[in-house]
Amino acid sequence: MSNLFHAHGKLVDIARNHQISPSLLSYLYTKFQQAIIKQVGLQNLVNKKQKDHAIAIDETFLKINGKTYYIIMATGYASHKILGLKVSQTRKMEDMLEVFNEAEKNTSKPITIITADAWNGTQALAKYLDRPITISIHKHKKPYEKIVVKRYEYDGAFI
Repeated sequence: MSNLFHAHGKLVDIARNHQISPSLLSYLYTKFQQAIIKQVGLQNLVNKKQKDHAIAIDETFLKINGKTYYIIMATGYASHKILGLKVSQTRKMEDMLEVFNEAEKNTSKPITIITADAWNGTQALAKYLDRPITISIHKHKKPYEKIVVKRYEYDGAFI
């Protein structure tokens, strides 16, 4: 699916590779654009490095022909811009890491704070970055005003 969003190839060829119709692929692309507009807006995509050092990572999903596709986004706290974005069939740590790395490429300073829901992939990302990082976790359960803050520090020594 990443071929579609990075404009590598013709719609018909991409659809054939994924064994779906070109009209379904066009529908997916439209839904993807609508999801971005709904979340923050196309005007917030980054065109220069931002001064953010804190990001929020969240995801939404679309179901297409019974398959779930996640739109994972990292948004800067200061700039309110989308700094990282990925469409994936999973929400694993590797997916979150790709979004985090893209976000960090779009900032002028290293990211030191992540806010996220309680999803395991995002928590694993923070834990295994092998550098100092703070993650603020807001669970989607009562009490909604409760958060969990974790701080990871590393001394460079491996066991």
